[in-house]
Amino acid sequence: PLVRSMPGNLAFRVYESREDDRTVTVVHEWSDQSSFVDYLASDAFARSNAILRPLVTEGPVSRRFRAELVESVA
Repeated sequence: PLVRSMPGNLAFRVYESREDDRTVTVVHEWSDQSSFVDYLASDAFARSNAILRPLVTEGPVSRRFRAELVESVA
């Protein structure tokens, strides 16, 4: 809830892998680069990192994409 309420956050979802019960994927969407940078510098990011890093058994993978919304269909 804290990250979802941050300025510029459009989505924050956690997915458990169906193939590997040790793998999760976090997908989040930000309205602009500055909001994402603020998130990376936030206490919320630091706290989650402090909790999650000890649980990581293999190197974490962070892939960041810049996407353009083509259409939003209701």
